[in-house]
Amino acid sequence: MVSSDKEAGKFTFRFEQAEREWFRHTMSLYPVQEASLNRIENDPGANELLDKALAENRKQLREEADILLKAGTLEINSEFKEFWDLTLSATEIELLLQILNNVRVGLWLRLGKPDPSIEELLPTKPNEEQVRSHMVMHVCAAWQGTLMAAVDGTGEIEPPPESEPE
Repeated sequence: MVSSDKEAGKFTFRFEQAEREWFRHTMSLYPVQEASLNRIENDPGANELLDKALAENRKQLREEADILLKAGTLEINSEFKEFWDLTLSATEIELLLQILNNVRVGLWLRLGKPDPSIEELLPTKPNEEQVRSHMVMHVCAAWQGTLMAAVDGTGEIEPPPESEPE
């Protein structure tokens, strides 16, 4: 995190170029988990309503995700390093947490609910897609921790990149 104005409810996060690409890729995966995790027994009508409500919520979050991806500010320092600063409100952080959780849990379910270790992922050697999914799950968890730490005030604010003296 680069800066925080808790009173105004604004938090700025800085992504280097590779991090930005990971972020864009992760956001493009949303939604991974499309079905309800809990079915309502003995009431197919209730399940239908639940599925419809969840689909509408996913559609709205997808639109919000697209807006977030367009919202950042691209910065280039004197060493020609590219940074992308993304300023989020507490509400936008909540939306982002929901998106990241959907991707993380959806991939976890798709992989068969593995333990955290990649070695325990499958009885056989995992393929490239399984390894990629496992890595995205961990990246989502790290970003979720960073976002929650920013909101609860335990996140560290990074010093700005060094600039040349004027």
